[in-house]
Amino acid sequence: MSSGKKTFIIDTGNIFKFGIILRKGLNDVNVEILDGIGSVLDSYSNRKLDTIDLNGNDVKCLRNGQENSSLENHDRNKLKLTVKLFLYVDAFEQSDEYKQQLAAESIDALVKLLNLNQIDNLILSIQTDDMDQVLPELKSFWTVYEKFVLNEKVRQLGTSDLNYTQLSDLYEWAKRIKPSSTQINLQNCCDIPEDLSAFSKKNSIQLLTHNDSVDDFLPIERLHQLFKTRDPSCPLLADIQTSKRKWIARYTFVLPGQGVVVTKGYMLSLLV
Repeated sequence: MSSGKKTFIIDTGNIFKFGIILRKGLNDVNVEILDGIGSVLDSYSNRKLDTIDLNGNDVKCLRNGQENSSLENHDRNKLKLTVKLFLYVDAFEQSDEYKQQLAAESIDALVKLLNLNQIDNLILSIQTDDMDQVLPELKSFWTVYEKFVLNEKVRQLGTSDLNYTQLSDLYEWAKRIKPSSTQINLQNCCDIPEDLSAFSKKNSIQLLTHNDSVDDFLPIERLHQLFKTRDPSCPLLADIQTSKRKWIARYTFVLPGQGVVVTKGYMLSLLV
């Protein structure tokens, strides 16, 4: 990873336990994840951080300190896990080696912290306000993440917020694993471009919707503001006040056929 930098992971666990969805509603997903992270920070109480081995590196991890009991009453084999992975361009090094390490770290963290063997659906979202960067960066990560499909850690790979030209380019370019789904923002779902809709239908690409920010999910300023409102004596906060986001994963366990979300949580990787 970056010279002189280290990685730190925050895992909110199941945010349903905190009543965040019921209390805040679904209008602002940034509020949802900030409340989840805040609840984990509030539970810190100077306890020792977990250390986990991610892709051969010891990484400090702050979790909610409680086992996820929401899956105990369900057969894991009957649940579908979808992960949307937000990848932040401003934390990237351009080397292929760095991106391979970042990708391996994200999959390793999800598999180990969620105690599972496979992610059913992994949706990649490149976070940048430069739309010309989206497809080149997505392609550079696609070649890495498709390896996890081939080794069966991921079952399907999808995309988010690509137009017809970008999606068709990616589809024709990807030789081993084709995109199985693509997300569009809710603001555009009532006016889906005909070319995008027709292409998706022709190539059996599932069209999904979302209400996330397209280019800056969880702005870094809001994250740092949250850190400032917490106990300044916490040694953890001394390290992450000026941190950068590497990736954020939103994970949901759903009962197929019923559409019931059993667990929803966020995992955040910071470069500090």
